[in-house]
Amino acid sequence: MSLSETGLCSVCVHARKIPAEKMSYYFCDLSKENSKFRKYPALPVLRCEGFKPFQSKYSKFLSIFFFMFILASAVCAKTQTIVFLGDSLTAGYGLSEDQAYPSLIQKSLECDGLDWKVTNAGISGDTTSGGSKRVNWILKSSPTIVFVALGANDGLRGIDPDLTLKNLESIVTKIKKSGALVILAGMQLPVNYGTDYRDKFKAIFPGLARKHQLSFYPFLLERVAAKPELNLADGIHPNESGQIILAQKIYSFLKPLLVKIQ
Repeated sequence: MSLSETGLCSVCVHARKIPAEKMSYYFCDLSKENSKFRKYPALPVLRCEGFKPFQSKYSKFLSIFFFMFILASAVCAKTQTIVFLGDSLTAGYGLSEDQAYPSLIQKSLECDGLDWKVTNAGISGDTTSGGSKRVNWILKSSPTIVFVALGANDGLRGIDPDLTLKNLESIVTKIKKSGALVILAGMQLPVNYGTDYRDKFKAIFPGLARKHQLSFYPFLLERVAAKPELNLADGIHPNESGQIILAQKIYSFLKPLLVKIQ
């Protein structure tokens, strides 16, 4: 039986039966002294003997408290974001965007019920120099975490490792200044690039991570590099199966941190 049929007021212990034909809706105006119920069609508050509305002197305080509560709830409920700043390895060269590891990580987050949004900021052919120029634009979205996966093209083009280090340090500094957390991924080069150059290039990443106390993912292409069955015909870019492995490895690394932050 509905409220209108019984005529029972449910707002206080002094409820009494009111003839249905005499029931009317009232609005409690708390903005003036000695607030009274006034007829107002929008809010259904039933008249009830013994019901005393809050005194008007409390109304301003309650309004402010309610507003702050809603604001705090909205801030707490804000979706966290992670941006993958990279090159063609991150962009998913030769594949659709939803086959690249950032999109696969997004799906894993959703399956695990983690409220994180993933942004794929990978651009084919990008270098650390290009990343340093566009990182400010990326930071406009106020990401929670930026996963830096740049440097592979620097190495493949034989760029001076000192310049690569300088560019990466610029990227890291800008991200940290924004308040976002930096995660740095390490890179390695094929054996045909010579031992000295390869070693100097590889040392850039752990050295930078130690200097700036960054979370460090040792090698972006772990378990995928140099395996023909997991790469495209060029032997450099992961195929669909390779991207799945990247996503699994990177997500396993990230998940404890993401859970902790959330």
